[in-house]
Amino acid sequence: MTSIKLAPLSKIKQISIENKNVSIGVDQKTGFIRSIQFKKQKIDLFQQIKQDIPGYAGALRIYDELDEKWYSSLNDVFTIKNFRKNKNQITFEQIFKGCPFKLKIKLQLDKEFFHWEVNANKNNKNVANRSLRVIFDMPLIAGWNIWAPCHEGDFTFDGMTSFDFNHIQVPYVSPKDIILPMVTHYDKNQDIGFSIVEPIDARTPASRFQFNNSEKNYNWGSMEKDLRSVPTLETMNFYIGLVDNREMKTKINMLFHEGDWRPALGQVFNKWKEFFIPYCDTIYKYEGVFTCEGVQTANDIKRCKDFNIKTLEIHGHFEHYSDYFQDGKDQWYKLQIKEGYYHKNGKKQTGKEIQDFFDTHTADEILDEMKDFLAGPNKGIDQNLLAGEKKSAKLTTDDLIHKRKDIKKALKKLSDSGIGLYWYFNYTDGFRPIVEKKFQNSIAKNEDGSDQASGWHSCHNMNVDPKFSFGKFTIESAKKIFKEYPYLNGFFLDCFRHFEIDFGHDDGVTVVHNKPAYSMNFSYDAIEKEIKTKIMKKRKLASFANKPQSIRSLRYVDGVLLEGDGNVAEGKYFWTCIAKPLFFMWTSNKKENEFNLKRSVLYGSFPKFALDNNDYKASKKLYDDFMPLFKQFPRRVFCFEADPVRVPNSSRAMLFTVGKNYVAGVINENINMNDKIIYGKTPYATFRVKKAHDITKVTIIYPGDKKPAKTKFKFDGTFIYVPMKDYKNCAVIKLHVTKKSGKKIGTQKFTEGVDFCGDPESSYDATNKR
Repeated sequence: MTSIKLAPLSKIKQISIENKNVSIGVDQKTGFIRSIQFKKQKIDLFQQIKQDIPGYAGALRIYDELDEKWYSSLNDVFTIKNFRKNKNQITFEQIFKGCPFKLKIKLQLDKEFFHWEVNANKNNKNVANRSLRVIFDMPLIAGWNIWAPCHEGDFTFDGMTSFDFNHIQVPYVSPKDIILPMVTHYDKNQDIGFSIVEPIDARTPASRFQFNNSEKNYNWGSMEKDLRSVPTLETMNFYIGLVDNREMKTKINMLFHEGDWRPALGQVFNKWKEFFIPYCDTIYKYEGVFTCEGVQTANDIKRCKDFNIKTLEIHGHFEHYSDYFQDGKDQWYKLQIKEGYYHKNGKKQTGKEIQDFFDTHTADEILDEMKDFLAGPNKGIDQNLLAGEKKSAKLTTDDLIHKRKDIKKALKKLSDSGIGLYWYFNYTDGFRPIVEKKFQNSIAKNEDGSDQASGWHSCHNMNVDPKFSFGKFTIESAKKIFKEYPYLNGFFLDCFRHFEIDFGHDDGVTVVHNKPAYSMNFSYDAIEKEIKTKIMKKRKLASFANKPQSIRSLRYVDGVLLEGDGNVAEGKYFWTCIAKPLFFMWTSNKKENEFNLKRSVLYGSFPKFALDNNDYKASKKLYDDFMPLFKQFPRRVFCFEADPVRVPNSSRAMLFTVGKNYVAGVINENINMNDKIIYGKTPYATFRVKKAHDITKVTIIYPGDKKPAKTKFKFDGTFIYVPMKDYKNCAVIKLHVTKKSGKKIGTQKFTEGVDFCGDPESSYDATNKR
């Protein structure tokens, strides 16, 4: 079918909903969104026409995976029925010709957010189950910026280059994975922008923000443009659909703001604040250097004091994955002994073969089998589990086991030393020979019905929903753990990374390959609420987690362990911690400690414990030099003001608010502390912040300083200029807000434009009208 032609706005019956910021116009005949007017700027988003684009329509596309057919508002015949407006809400039915389901659309505008909701129902009971993909279309404007919360998410849109940002269902290591499901499109020059966000609290199995020009094939030039080909930001929600008689519901939110992504992020933060801030303040009490070790760290308290280790993930206290209490036992084999046996034999044994060996051999026989391996480099075993363990050929059977009484003594000693103790706990990994006997109805299934593997060897992927046996067991384990070990401060929650599709269960939302299924990312929701609100809350116990795939799953988590190396992992996981404590754990030592400690300063966080070249003395000095910088960010919150800071060339900065003050972490990745450099002129950091008139003092601290020093600064009514005369590798700058004048800064901004290679912007303009 030939693409439709858009009627001029003057020729249609446009029904509007509005708030103080925008007015949204909807064509009553087609249901298309035809106008979004920014009231203050008097600019219509849909009139931001470049070259000879025929216009824009906010419209829907639906893909029926069973019938393998698209239903497009711009391409297929449909009717609109029961179009109604009630205050700031518009509802109507959209019925495509020949479609086995019908759509109910709701458009609602509240004080800040626009809600675009699609509900689908089968036409009758004879319609088969089916998966659907729902695409919401909004204009993309060439020359405007795109921002998404990931490493490669900040660029100027050129009208032709495709992009996509994946949420929940991800390649896992991509620089375009997003945990925070949000994309911003803005124009700094006109000071306008909009953002699309999946509701943070919504159970969406998968979504993608994309411009797919391989499908549209849009090109600049003098040819006539097809409305279907014009650049649009497509938000696709998928792995949803129609099952039996249940209704399919999906939606997106939009927000409208100034020409920058940070204020938009602030609006999202304020709307869903409970997902971004700690549920329990105990997490702040033990902020400091992080380490993942075991109860044997109690034998190394001096090292903890030397390196300010305050956050201890207690790993390896259990016998196998799935059981972190060992109910009814006073002693059990250590995890690293079982894992050592697996690695000793070339990782060829099944979980059953490992368990059979330990069930059929005495401790003396096991020691005889394992002593040479344990006395060596223990290749393959997580070295954190071995910190403080004996490495000797004179091991005894006592070295193979944990005794509950010894664990209690170690926990008390660590707690008395002021260290926060977080018990390793894991919702999803289940050691196969154990869970196959006890929790068969909780094992996640592949589409062919086989058991689903988790990310760890010898383990099944477990659905921890409390409706099933493993979830119930996990809740009871948590109760017993905190009763038995009162010195614990909470849980470290491992493996929040799961996003697989479980075909053995039905979550009531997910539909994949036309079958009801369960998004494993949803399995954290109910169990977390149960354990945190009913068990941990009354004891003021905190938790932190690693590798999350959604902000939603972190609702009751108080901090995040940023586990990964370099810009890709950091660019992905940082956005979970914009107002929660972040513990920076680089996963390899391919870079020297100083490189990673600088990055901890950048993110306003504490680092993990690590030794450079096994050199205790030199590493301690380095940590001592950096420790006063780490301590400048207590309860920091990412600064949501528009484009607030510039730093010297080749440097990076992040600005936070700490109380009423501003605190920036500034680093140069290419210069180290001991490098000798000479500046031709003094380097400066420049700030543009709303409370600049109320800033009466600026302090700065460099590695090696004991405390921040006051420095002179200049203020011209808009910008604050801070000299950094001793800057080399790293600094923390604090702007002290001591007044409440309410006085506004000037309108001047940092200037950056699109690089047109010396050509005029007419490359995007309607050239025949110049």
